[in-house]
Amino acid sequence: MKRLFAFSADVMFLTGLGTMSHYLVGGDMQQAADLVADAGFVAYRVAGNCSGGTLSLGKSLFGLRVLDLDTRRRPSVRGSLLRELPLLLGLPPGWYLAARDEPPRTDAIVVAVLVLLLAAVWLVADIVAALRDSQGRSLHDRLAGTVVVDARQAGPVVATIPEAPR
Repeated sequence: MKRLFAFSADVMFLTGLGTMSHYLVGGDMQQAADLVADAGFVAYRVAGNCSGGTLSLGKSLFGLRVLDLDTRRRPSVRGSLLRELPLLLGLPPGWYLAARDEPPRTDAIVVAVLVLLLAAVWLVADIVAALRDSQGRSLHDRLAGTVVVDARQAGPVVATIPEAPR
């Protein structure tokens, strides 16, 4: 449950920053500001993972850390990108629609909605997988070879990962 709250805190923080940038920048630069905000969202999420969670507001608030399952250290940039891949797949439709001056065509909206629905299905499957896994690993953790641990309960972060069943 802490993971969901941490993610929600990050989303609220980033949504607030994105909304401010959207309304502070007007005219022709507004769409560019939206794209920069989306790119900032991606950079924030990847940096938060690469730092082990210390650069993520939500993970810091809830005492969570992301670790590479094999090395028991901070994940690599590659691992962090893999971990965020499902989330990143939902962003391009938003980028495409935001980058257009005129109203988007109906077929573009349909494709965007289908991609967003697929992302929603992935999110539900991801949550169910985390709830059913003994280590609390979600699908995106398995894809990236990472695990999220509660750093406050277990002392040193590297000692908090239970061994995976063989």
